[in-house]
Amino acid sequence: MSDYKELHNEAMELAERAIEEKNRNNTKEALELNSQAFEKEKEVALASVNENEPLRSILLRSAATLAYRSDKLKEAERLVHLALSGEPPEDIKSELDELLQEITFKRHLEVRNVTLSGNELQLSLQGDKVAPGFIHSDSFIDRFQALKKMILRTVCRLGKMPYEDFGLALGQIPQFDVFMSIARGAQSYAVTIRLGAPKGIPVQGVLEFNPLPKPEKVIDEVVDCLGAFVSEDQDYLSKKIKDPSYYRSFVSLAKNLAPDDKGIKTVGITLIRDNKEKILALNKTAKDYKISLERIKRKKRKTVKIYKVTGFLKQADSVTSRNIIKILDDKEKLTRVVVPSGMMDGIVEKMWNRKVKARLVKSKGNYCLKKIDFVE
Repeated sequence: MSDYKELHNEAMELAERAIEEKNRNNTKEALELNSQAFEKEKEVALASVNENEPLRSILLRSAATLAYRSDKLKEAERLVHLALSGEPPEDIKSELDELLQEITFKRHLEVRNVTLSGNELQLSLQGDKVAPGFIHSDSFIDRFQALKKMILRTVCRLGKMPYEDFGLALGQIPQFDVFMSIARGAQSYAVTIRLGAPKGIPVQGVLEFNPLPKPEKVIDEVVDCLGAFVSEDQDYLSKKIKDPSYYRSFVSLAKNLAPDDKGIKTVGITLIRDNKEKILALNKTAKDYKISLERIKRKKRKTVKIYKVTGFLKQADSVTSRNIIKILDDKEKLTRVVVPSGMMDGIVEKMWNRKVKARLVKSKGNYCLKKIDFVE
């Protein structure tokens, strides 16, 4: 392998230059440099197939990674399988498995024979509950409903409409509707979702001087805010969504959109704008996204006492002027909890009659909800 050391070093130099070009947003140049690096590293890696571990799997993984960065997904997949066919150490095997998942995900996110217009995006689900043309109904419906609500909430927020937990923001906007294509994909279940105003109806707000936003702007805003959620950039998300109720609603719905431990491993959102594809991959469960339901505030806040309660969510009252839930613990004690506006989106449908654990604060004699999760 000593004859290939110089070739490997040349590949690594090209890969480093590709990273520099990518950081400068020179996508085309970065892709070309990665492609050149891959061709050199592939030659080195294929010459290593009879070498001992871990050298064999390390070089094959390196070549597969460069193939992935070059959008040579079939070659990347082949090299990963070749590396796994040996006996790689556990840490390298784990990295190869993760790379294979990224390759597979990117392949199935490719939009084949579908052109996304400005007011469309693609929702793609991947995991054990997905088969060619089929998916467990709840896994899809719950996430579609969360994304639909997120889109319509964004319409209302950009249209400067006051937040309402129930009513207008949940779908009673006559100018807007959400449409869905038939499913496609093999190992992923993908649909195109379109936001549109019915033909012949002008997009106009509740007040004549306050028109609702164009569908394209709404879709861009949804993807932008989801990108902040995926990268856990709470500071940016707080600046984008200044209204606390809309903010809590968005985070709750994003967590409902995220994967779970029950068969959905990756949730993808694809947007095409100006012939450029933007892909967001939610690949962590809701509890693993470290982003709070409360916006970041610049002023120092007083330390408050946190109360914890575990039990079954037995009541969710949306009829009164305030949102109220009640939690029944193991000692048959019923705790009445006020839910801040914007949090009901992620509670009523998902947690009704389920065992939950809640963190509360006391305000004006009432327990107020700060955080709520399922009990595993």
